[in-house]
Amino acid sequence: MIPGKSIIQIISARKSAGKTAVGTKIVKELKTRGFKVAVVKHVFHRIDVQGKDSDRYRRAGAENVVLVSRSQLGFLSYGDWGQKLENIVQNLPISENIVLVEGFKKIRVLPKIIVRKEPSEFEELRKYVGNCLAIVCKEPSKLPEETECKKFSFNEVGKVVDIIVDYSIHKITGDLPGIDCGFCGYSTCKDFAYAILRGVKSIEDCPIKSEVELKVNNRKIHLSPYPRQVLIGILKGYLESLKGVPGEIKEISIYIKLGKK
Repeated sequence: MIPGKSIIQIISARKSAGKTAVGTKIVKELKTRGFKVAVVKHVFHRIDVQGKDSDRYRRAGAENVVLVSRSQLGFLSYGDWGQKLENIVQNLPISENIVLVEGFKKIRVLPKIIVRKEPSEFEELRKYVGNCLAIVCKEPSKLPEETECKKFSFNEVGKVVDIIVDYSIHKITGDLPGIDCGFCGYSTCKDFAYAILRGVKSIEDCPIKSEVELKVNNRKIHLSPYPRQVLIGILKGYLESLKGVPGEIKEISIYIKLGKK
């Protein structure tokens, strides 16, 4: 899972079940609430058009082709992308921190919105229910009562978005230190997570979540900015006095075991 991003799948048992209809309603509602959203959609046909300039560059050997117009930018990366969803999100310029993914049904780890045209399609998707945030169906009352997922009709997308927002806040807050230090300018990590999801901040703006990791008895100790800089200064000053230490120190790893075994 990518720190600082909430990735949620929209899947169905078959085509034309209404995934895109539900997805577009979710996007509109999230935008209305002030959140920024990106969408990754799996398609079964090729994206570029055979014989067009982009296709000619691909045939000439280009690994990537970027198409630019006055109001749009398209990025074509040629290779076996298949189910490499995290690579896609990390490598493409997706700054939005709520990412809706339509399709990629074989990926099991992500939380899911399951869309079904008919309740009878339930059995085909039962194996995904354990990682399900919500089921959207024409007649949710006809779904089995033991279904653990919350069930909604196509007209209740607002309630689905409530669940998506709650999950996203919980996920992003979990990516943060969780000590409510206030150094970011927000009173709690949860408030900071809201700012991340609205695109006002990014997870890299967290002053505590740095490249310094201190553990005592295998327990992680969070350092505020000043103690962190003091520790870095002490260690660098000590190491620079030793022979054999590189002139430019980029990374320091120390393991100390005290006492007897």
